[in-house]
Amino acid sequence: MGYKFREVASGLWRFLALFPQLMNVYRRAGWAYFIFSVLLTIYDGVAVSVSIYLTKLLIDEAELLWIAHQANEPIDYTTIGLLIGGQIAVWVAALTTEVLWRPMRSILGTRASYVAQLDLAAKASRVPYRYYEDPTFYNKIEAAEKGKVWLEYIAQFLFQAISNIVSIVSIAGLLSLFSGWLSLL
Repeated sequence: MGYKFREVASGLWRFLALFPQLMNVYRRAGWAYFIFSVLLTIYDGVAVSVSIYLTKLLIDEAELLWIAHQANEPIDYTTIGLLIGGQIAVWVAALTTEVLWRPMRSILGTRASYVAQLDLAAKASRVPYRYYEDPTFYNKIEAAEKGKVWLEYIAQFLFQAISNIVSIVSIAGLLSLFSGWLSLL
């Protein structure tokens, strides 16, 4: 158990140490793609809590309408209609975000992989030819080639992590409206 924890912690520290270089690669791959992907990711994370809150308001309004119906008072459906429209708008925006988000991550990952390939080619072109006969050097070049593929996976992991963190924080904030202790849970 302790061994796996150390391995995960070591990998996390390596990732954090390389994070500035990773952001530089993504910036060069297309900063607009990166920013747009982050914005879509944040909306995806917040949409869950907005939808939950709108559902709570819908239930509250339905209860008020039921009470008004039982008391034979005039019923106004405007508020519940607006809440249903808001819920539909959040769902449509979330679906649109999902449709846009996946290709953006893929494009960003592919472009980052291309930038890494260009960097590798530029550095490899400056190395004297005699090093290419050395198996150790050749293994390093192959490892770098394989490593660039991970840029796409890292982009997906990074955006999923951002979305999950935003979801957790926004739901905790929503729960704090009802109970501070509940949001801590």
